[in-house]
Amino acid sequence: MLTLSVTMAVFKPPECDLGAGSKTSTAAAAVACPSATAGQVGFFYFSLYLISVGAGSMKPCVAAFGADQFDEEDAQENGMKKSFFNWWVFGISIGGLLSATVFVYIQDYVGWGWGFGVPTVLMAVFLCAFVSGFGFYRHKRPMGSPLSRIAQVFVASICKWRLEVPADSQLLFEIRDKESVVPGSRRIPHSNSFR
Repeated sequence: MLTLSVTMAVFKPPECDLGAGSKTSTAAAAVACPSATAGQVGFFYFSLYLISVGAGSMKPCVAAFGADQFDEEDAQENGMKKSFFNWWVFGISIGGLLSATVFVYIQDYVGWGWGFGVPTVLMAVFLCAFVSGFGFYRHKRPMGSPLSRIAQVFVASICKWRLEVPADSQLLFEIRDKESVVPGSRRIPHSNSFR
């Protein structure tokens, strides 16, 4: 939509009349460059907000989805997971570098349509690559509501505020019954970090 807003005539204001802009009066300059209509401005801002909503919805999920593709129990895959995050951060950094240099250069010297069009085509190619691999991804099933688990932690900490911590850390784990266990989850090893 952002690419359309800078390439299609219906979504952008008419070109400035350069002959009328050479006059010295302010009124003539205003006539030379007509303003965008409310619909054109609305379409442009809607496309910008849509990009921010999409990026804000996608970015926190990409890292978690990438981590789900590796089995932590397997030593080889655990090493591959670390390598994945190194390359992922590298890719994001290169993307930021390209967007601040190459695409700005394209927008300034080639045109706004090309400056927005090239990233649009690249996003379409990468979306096709992502969707084509959908059958190969590992999908972890949801294990209950995270909000209820967080609420359980707060309720338990308030109810057990004055209890003494036992010397044996094995006594700190919850019991294994059908009400307390989330299917597919595993115990988190004991740590004294938040004692």
